[in-house]
Amino acid sequence: MKTQFGTTPKVGCQDANFTLKTLLHLRRQHNLESFTTFVDLVKAYDTSVHKILLEVLERYGAPPALCSIVGRLYSLLSVTIKAGKEEVIVPQTSGVRQGDNLSPVLFLFPMSGVAKSLEIEWTQEGIKKVTCQRIEMENLKKGLLIGHPASQLKKGSKFQLMEILYIDDGVFIFGSLSEMKRGIEIIVKQFAKFCLEVHVGRKDSPSKTECMYIPRPSYLDSLIAPPTIEAIPLPADEANQALVPDKKKHGEQQSKKGQKRQSLRRMQTDPKALVK
Repeated sequence: MKTQFGTTPKVGCQDANFTLKTLLHLRRQHNLESFTTFVDLVKAYDTSVHKILLEVLERYGAPPALCSIVGRLYSLLSVTIKAGKEEVIVPQTSGVRQGDNLSPVLFLFPMSGVAKSLEIEWTQEGIKKVTCQRIEMENLKKGLLIGHPASQLKKGSKFQLMEILYIDDGVFIFGSLSEMKRGIEIIVKQFAKFCLEVHVGRKDSPSKTECMYIPRPSYLDSLIAPPTIEAIPLPADEANQALVPDKKKHGEQQSKKGQKRQSLRRMQTDPKALVK
């Protein structure tokens, strides 16, 4: 899954942050607004159901031997609860093993299943994906940062981006507020199908799932009203004095300019005058 940046080889969460920042910055430069939703799951590793995990592995074509090994790892598990002298044994049917190197990799499969189902629902609901264009560095002139010919920039390949995933967290990008509202409802329902709960908050605790709006530059210009300058009327005597030029000051300025011109001419004709 190309949009998953967690526990994947050669990429990490820093690459996801760079991709997200570049995308939002370029959309704003092109005078486009962006609506982003940062989704957080409630105890994602502890609530992943073993049965669904094995079904997703089989759907993705995992060998039967591998599915059998994973099934034996997560079968006949139990949790012992002690309260004083009483002891209760409860079968464990959800949650991946804590501290196991295999657990993050296994959790990627349910997240991939959620992303696939979301893409289908996205298309059916008519929610537009963010369209981007990728340009190969080989097509650009080496050593040139800006000023590339427009013909070379048009050779890039276009692709659509719906989400950026950080293992159990994700960022979803929308082009309008109405699409974001519909998209959040779909996201909550699709995660619930895989027995995963989106953290939307309760009465006492705030939500960890947050939304952010990145406006276009022209939006801020419309909110700031231009300053109004009021004309202050002057008395008749002061207005007449402001319109009539001061002949004495004008004559002094002209004489100073004339002296500077004469000194410059002397230096051009006689260089020794500069030493004096």
